[in-house]
Amino acid sequence: MIGALGHVREQARIGMRARHVHERRAVDRVAERRHPEMVDAELREKLSMFCNVSPRGVIEARDVKHTIYEMPLMLHDEGLDDLVCELLHIDALAPNLANWRKFVERVVSPK
Repeated sequence: MIGALGHVREQARIGMRARHVHERRAVDRVAERRHPEMVDAELREKLSMFCNVSPRGVIEARDVKHTIYEMPLMLHDEGLDDLVCELLHIDALAPNLANWRKFVERVVSPK
């Protein structure tokens, strides 16, 4: 129990939260890091080992510059949508985010 508590405290210290993605027989993990700065490759590798997820499963959730509507674009750029579809064995087409990008641009820079 003490080891697990230390693990949770360390995750909280470095800004990590584990997110579980459930499937019928398996539970795969995605780790989200909420921090204003970018994660470099070395830190991504360290976090993946610490949280027992693949480096691809370490997802950044940086602060958005202008509006919350930018967050889906940031998560898409991190590959979260592809990862979730892969973990759930969903064959999905690549999203067309052109209209969403236009919407965000209108919110950020209204005429």
